[in-house]
Amino acid sequence: MSAESSLFQEDWKAIAEDFGLEIVSPFEVILSSGIRLEAPVLLLNFGGSIGMLLFTDFSVIEPFVEEIDYSLYGYSTLSEPTKIYNKNDAECRESIIEMLEDWGWSGKGEAPVWYHKRKGRRS
Repeated sequence: MSAESSLFQEDWKAIAEDFGLEIVSPFEVILSSGIRLEAPVLLLNFGGSIGMLLFTDFSVIEPFVEEIDYSLYGYSTLSEPTKIYNKNDAECRESIIEMLEDWGWSGKGEAPVWYHKRKGRRS
């Protein structure tokens, strides 16, 4: 883990690598009011049409939730992990898939194969 990355960011880098996801970490979002927020992770192609802003502390975004709601981003506040994601942990992997399905695919192309398989849809 680099000195500049949090465990949360390293965890999402491992998740992105395993699932073939696109992330930007960290990501600065500029709200319509001009307020700048740094999200530890932007997950592209899920949630809002631009992607999901992922945070670990709701108090950081609480004053701006209404403004974020009107943006093209989705957002979620997740717990700081206690360890880096392990692709060999079937229960953890299943939990990630369920979370991604809850957020929904918003990418322009086809959703990942594992997403279609879970939903019973094959392309």
